[in-house]
Amino acid sequence: MNRLEQLLRRTDHLVQRGQLRRASDMLEEMLATHPLGEKGCEIISAYLGDIYLSLYELDRAEANLKHAIEHNSAAAEYHYLLGIILSAGMRWPEAIDMLWHALELSPQDDEYLRAVGWAVFNSGDETQGRVLLQEAHQANRSNMVTLTDLALVYTRAFQFHDALHCARRALELDPQSSLAQDVLRVVQRFKLEYERLTRQGKIKGQVIEA
Repeated sequence: MNRLEQLLRRTDHLVQRGQLRRASDMLEEMLATHPLGEKGCEIISAYLGDIYLSLYELDRAEANLKHAIEHNSAAAEYHYLLGIILSAGMRWPEAIDMLWHALELSPQDDEYLRAVGWAVFNSGDETQGRVLLQEAHQANRSNMVTLTDLALVYTRAFQFHDALHCARRALELDPQSSLAQDVLRVVQRFKLEYERLTRQGKIKGQVIEA
């Protein structure tokens, strides 16, 4: 096993134990002090970008993913991760460009399509974002994150029947997911609030199915 393989194995162990700061420090030290070659720098930069995204250190995450892309511009995963980082910073136009590029490099990946749809929706083009998310769901009905995205999209449109269906299906797919649990609570809360305001005559209601 070479030095890079040893480093990645040790890093994986730390990440699995939730010791992200130690993992990032170890990778940074290796990147700064050891000649790893172009491929090694690419792999470590991408790994650091992913770790810093998890730590929500978006500037560091972005810088490392850009370094990885400089070494390998054909890697769809790197463009996708950079798009997710830009989305986390609500830099929607840049995120959309990066995520579209990832999708162009790997057009069959429904997760890339989902990420594009979510970014487009949040950029203000809700109709197109919704269409893209629905296409992603058609491509893979078991993507829990697509279902949670759609649940929030439908909630925004006061389509609570569809929203609850998606949120409950997401929770069925991953009962331990805090994301799925949180989204279901959000949909239920908004539905109850909508019904309350409708009863009080503060908004013109529509029929809501459970």
